[in-house]
Amino acid sequence: MDTAKELARLSFEAAYLAALTREGLKPLSRLESGFDSNTEETLQSLGMKTRVVRRSAQSGRKVRELVFSLSDQFVSQYASRFDHATLERSRDDMRVEGRLFGYPTCCVEAFISRGYAPNSIRRGDQRILFHWACPRCRITPLLLPRYRRVFGQCRRVNRGRGLGRSFRHVHGTPG
Repeated sequence: MDTAKELARLSFEAAYLAALTREGLKPLSRLESGFDSNTEETLQSLGMKTRVVRRSAQSGRKVRELVFSLSDQFVSQYASRFDHATLERSRDDMRVEGRLFGYPTCCVEAFISRGYAPNSIRRGDQRILFHWACPRCRITPLLLPRYRRVFGQCRRVNRGRGLGRSFRHVHGTPG
């Protein structure tokens, strides 16, 4: 299997999340839109375990999420907690999602208590993360070189397709 060719079949966002997951930076990843059966098949060809989770917005609107991981355990944990559940932003839900998505605990707790508090992370670096770095974070700066490397690899694989609106921060907040 040619990993670069498989990643090129995905949207930039899906490819980047898949690459971060394969690298071990994210135990579990989630797409909230822009996926179909081809996306799921491509992720599976990359060794991912996948599952479509159905949730409901508080308005009653149905929401589909595609979660994927190298481990069935993480997919199952997410599905058992959130499948057929209402989308909420409870502190407990944010903690569970933060743990499953690989966010530093300090960042999850800071986001729960202070939201998008100013931090010392450069805007370009913050943009490639899927969590909001907490003020004075000691963990995120250690993760950034690996995120930058994977981001650069995905840009090269998707060269010519542009990032534009295709790269949305699906879980740009813990939860």
